[in-house]
Amino acid sequence: MTKRHFTIFTEVCRQMSFSKAAEALNTTQPTVSLAVKELEEHYGVRLFERMNRRIYMTEAGRALLSTAQEVLRGFQQAEDQLRKAPYRLRVGANVTFGATRLPRVLAQFRRKCPQVELSALVGNSDGIERLLLENRLDVGLVDNVTFSQHLRVQPLFQEDMALLCAPAFPHRPQSLEELATLPLLLRERGSGTRRSVDRVFEEHSLSPQPFLESVSSTALIEAARAGLGVLILSPSLARRELETGALLPLAIPGARFFRQYFCALHKQKALSPPLEELLALLRENCQE
Repeated sequence: MTKRHFTIFTEVCRQMSFSKAAEALNTTQPTVSLAVKELEEHYGVRLFERMNRRIYMTEAGRALLSTAQEVLRGFQQAEDQLRKAPYRLRVGANVTFGATRLPRVLAQFRRKCPQVELSALVGNSDGIERLLLENRLDVGLVDNVTFSQHLRVQPLFQEDMALLCAPAFPHRPQSLEELATLPLLLRERGSGTRRSVDRVFEEHSLSPQPFLESVSSTALIEAARAGLGVLILSPSLARRELETGALLPLAIPGARFFRQYFCALHKQKALSPPLEELLALLRENCQE
């Protein structure tokens, strides 16, 4: 038996009329009669006596009414609790997005949706993608996703990465081949940045051996400042060093290191109003 059966039954008891119950519930009398008949057949009892165009509750009907009212109260309490339950939104972003655009997006979202329980995680793109597939995140901001069949992705923007070195670094490579022979400072494998860098070298059949690999952009920047090698990283992460001259940009003719950013969600993720609001803010903040 369903909530609908109990709702119709209790309304018939209140009105003591099938037609008035139908009118109160904005349905038809045959629908009301069928629901009562299904209840009677299910429990194997008569719930109403029909005499002289009037109905009277039987003892079984009175017993069921008490139970039905209790069940409906339980449904109402559950619905009230669910309506009061706060939305929860879990956001994941790769390191570069997390250090640059994400704080602004989250601050705007909190101002617009202060009632939403918001949490964020910054990690590499592989980890964010895995958490999306495990339903441990609701939305992920990643680059160069593997395009799992279980995810839907939306392109956000492209970004050129920079080749950076200290002013005293003795080498100024003029080709990709020469760059591949130098000590490189790179993000760890599994990050979107690293996949973008590796892709460029692989397209030219080159296999450089990094001098330093790290999950920390700060560690890589400090290594570059110390003159330990050439750093390939988003220029937005080294803006201060570029402005002060602590690091200098390098240019290699014909070589471009870039990455594409995506917003990724599980294909079966329901788009709640808060999630739709966050997606709109992401699109607004990622317009080039």
